[in-house]
Amino acid sequence: MDKKQIREFQKVYAGISKNLKNKKWKCIIDSCENYSINSHLLQQNGILNMIAEENHVIEVKAIDSFKWNDSSSPLTFKRVSVKNALSLNLYCIKHDTEIFKPAETIPLKLDNYTTHILYTYRTVCAEIRKKEHTVETYERLLKSSTLSGTLPKNQFDVFISGSKRGIEDLEVYKKNIEDELNGADKKFEFKVIQHPLIKVYCSAGFNIYETYQTPYEEIPLKYVFIHVIPDEKNLNIIVGYHKGFVKKSIIDYVESWDSLSMSELENRLTDLFATRVENWGLSPAIYRELDKGTEKAFIKYFGENSLNYLDGQKVNFNLFEGNNYGTQQ
Repeated sequence: MDKKQIREFQKVYAGISKNLKNKKWKCIIDSCENYSINSHLLQQNGILNMIAEENHVIEVKAIDSFKWNDSSSPLTFKRVSVKNALSLNLYCIKHDTEIFKPAETIPLKLDNYTTHILYTYRTVCAEIRKKEHTVETYERLLKSSTLSGTLPKNQFDVFISGSKRGIEDLEVYKKNIEDELNGADKKFEFKVIQHPLIKVYCSAGFNIYETYQTPYEEIPLKYVFIHVIPDEKNLNIIVGYHKGFVKKSIIDYVESWDSLSMSELENRLTDLFATRVENWGLSPAIYRELDKGTEKAFIKYFGENSLNYLDGQKVNFNLFEGNNYGTQQ
């Protein structure tokens, strides 16, 4: 693209993004015709508020499309209101309130299987909706008369079909979780590991590939689910998988969170946030003390490896160096 075409792309992309952000999305529960509200993957009261400062946390977000350029990453650490942190339009107010009440009643029951399932349900539904956003964004870009003939259609088609395939995978998990909530046998296995408090949070699911030559898996792909939950004294790692859709690398990954020293925990969390997940955030207290070189290294690595799901990824920086846990008063 020449400079004029880039400006046109930025303008069209910004318009589509704004339109989708303001679009009324239906509740993601299949039988529901009501519109969704802004749903938190992790609740505002009891988790996000506990580590927020002045009702704000820090998350990695995309910068304004008009500020994209070849010399810098399109991502940045951004101050976000807890009202909008780790949230998406998923459920109507009735389902958001009724379904998740057991997981949001204070005190939190973080050793409870139903809590684990409900956190995972939100994660799965959020991933479905994000992929729906992606599909609609790319389809609208391809249909744009302004951009006609300037876009790599084959690449866009591959990305659209991959996102649709991902939705198929996640719909299988969604149905299985709904069966669980209706009284089915325990199809999932979770492990809860407690570590000293670091003021971060996460709720996500991802696949692990052993090599680039990993064979194309049947639907669904085998996912590991992880929820990083801070409380007043501890950082709780809830990590697990569906017992019917599992492989050795997932079991090994779950076990790898146990019996860690603090330096090992720092590295595991840094690797998780840089190489595996998008749904995470941290306390402003941690960000204030974050070395600018480390911040740049993180943004660069995350931007270049957002589609890299290889097992064994390691980064050479540490978001929590110098025991920067956000707990110092």
